[in-house]
Amino acid sequence: MSQVLHYTWAYCPVTKALHQLNGPVYKDPDRECLSPRETDSAEILWQEMQNTLGEVELSAFKGEHVFGEEHSRALEELRLKQLKLAQTWTRNEADEVDENESKETNGPSDAKTQKPNNVPHDNGGTTTTDGAATYKALEAETEKDLQQARKRRLANDQYFDRVNNGVLDVVASLEEVAQAMRAVRKESEDIWNDTASESLNVTADSTT
Repeated sequence: MSQVLHYTWAYCPVTKALHQLNGPVYKDPDRECLSPRETDSAEILWQEMQNTLGEVELSAFKGEHVFGEEHSRALEELRLKQLKLAQTWTRNEADEVDENESKETNGPSDAKTQKPNNVPHDNGGTTTTDGAATYKALEAETEKDLQQARKRRLANDQYFDRVNNGVLDVVASLEEVAQAMRAVRKESEDIWNDTASESLNVTADSTT
């Protein structure tokens, strides 16, 4: 047994490395070491793995991103779009709160003014004078009601315009976030596809 182990260590570096990591390797009693072809393939894969680990360690040491600049740029773009969406949403909510507070503040002043009682008149006065004064008071009150109604309608139109514009802004921001997410997904797929292609190429080269 010791002679077999010594032979494996002396003439098969891959088996020796596996022995150092996991203990003695005895796969087949009639086969003490991997074939030269299998040894070359395993060594190539081992070297590729070591190179990849070295690149990851170097990137981590330098503070770089493992997935590349394009992927990092896509993530940063997504973060900015999400921030813009949150700001748009918050702004619309703040406008709605201000509108409600404004309605509550102006509510009593927009209420109809109480109609005055009949204009007092002297018992000795004429009916024509009383009728003219009452008509003028009603006419002034009606004009004031019309002005207040126009103000309320204008305020409502402005409010609904702001709501509509806010909805459009949120929808546009959502679309930008969706586009940024699609960009991140595409970059990730490209990275994994490139990694898979490189692995297949290395495997194919090692087996030929």
